[in-house]
Amino acid sequence: MTHDVLVQRAVRWLRGTMGCNVVLAEPVTALPVVPDAIGWRSGWSILVECKTSRGDFFADRRKPHLVQPDHGPGQERWYLTPPGLVQPEEVPEGWGLAEVRGSRVYRVKPPPPERRWSPKYDPTDRTRRIPERDRHDLIIVLSMLRRHHIGIEWWQDQARFKPLGAS
Repeated sequence: MTHDVLVQRAVRWLRGTMGCNVVLAEPVTALPVVPDAIGWRSGWSILVECKTSRGDFFADRRKPHLVQPDHGPGQERWYLTPPGLVQPEEVPEGWGLAEVRGSRVYRVKPPPPERRWSPKYDPTDRTRRIPERDRHDLIIVLSMLRRHHIGIEWWQDQARFKPLGAS
């Protein structure tokens, strides 16, 4: 199973089973990380990282959002893999594991329930910053909105904007 196939499965899973109204595949932004798929449902973001090899899975541990879990996009975070590639006990704290088996996605290990806002965050206190996860989600959404605003074509079936220079 290729990475591209897993990304498209993640998009369908986010749209269908996870009930996301807005789903993006591999959105390139100013962030140092490019999620494989991310979707939003009622203001809640669900990030999916697709892994086709154990080496790629273990290389992820150096990414900023795993070194500092409050950084990077995604209120809820999942790994999506072929069956048996990763064991549930190998999944980093705060992440879930799902597997593609045939035509379905199965939740092997759900992520722990998360709070929408950091316990220290008070939305009425203008001196505090928005939590990093929410700020990173906002950067992705604003980047995609800008592309729409300047007229870049949206490919609904692929959940991505047409690359510049593509015909």
